[in-house]
Amino acid sequence: MGTSPRRSLDGFGAHATLRGHERNMSVVAHGVTTGNCPMVREVTRFSRVARCRFHQKEMTMKIVTSLSFQGKCREAFEFYAKVLGGKITAAMPYGDAPPGMPITDAKYKTWLMHCWLEVGDQAIMGADMDVGWAPNIDKPKNGFDVTLHTADGAEARRWFDQLAEGGKVVMPFGETFWSPGYGSLIDRFGIPWMVNVIPSAGWKPGAQSR
Repeated sequence: MGTSPRRSLDGFGAHATLRGHERNMSVVAHGVTTGNCPMVREVTRFSRVARCRFHQKEMTMKIVTSLSFQGKCREAFEFYAKVLGGKITAAMPYGDAPPGMPITDAKYKTWLMHCWLEVGDQAIMGADMDVGWAPNIDKPKNGFDVTLHTADGAEARRWFDQLAEGGKVVMPFGETFWSPGYGSLIDRFGIPWMVNVIPSAGWKPGAQSR
């Protein structure tokens, strides 16, 4: 195939569609421009430890999005775990990093350098970053969406309503020409989401109102 599974997961950006047994989630990641920043290189290196554990459990390739926050990663992932029914299996703060990490400011002690949320057989990764090594982290997120797909319309509606709490609805949840239910939003942490219902065989727009 040309690229090994582990290599394809390295770094902080990816575009992917993930389909799981319990839920179907399309995950589209944004990328952080890392350049030659030693801070990001160190964070990436230590994040690979958690990814190795993931690969040992399942040998098939997984493409996992990494979401970046500015001190809100733990709060965001606890929120996502509650909404999606997932479990946080790793949450490493900068304060627990090995000696030699290029971070000296005490305010980063509780920020997360790596967080891993598992939902069924899928996952989302995250970390806290600051403008010193991620210059656009304080800007609105753009160019990506985290998308959730399910055949269960009630589940999709619940995801949408809960993720939208405290955030901004971009497109209200409702029927479209391609789906019985679709909506888009920006959550309270600035992450854009799309929620989509997979139509059943033979579904046609307007069928529910006939």
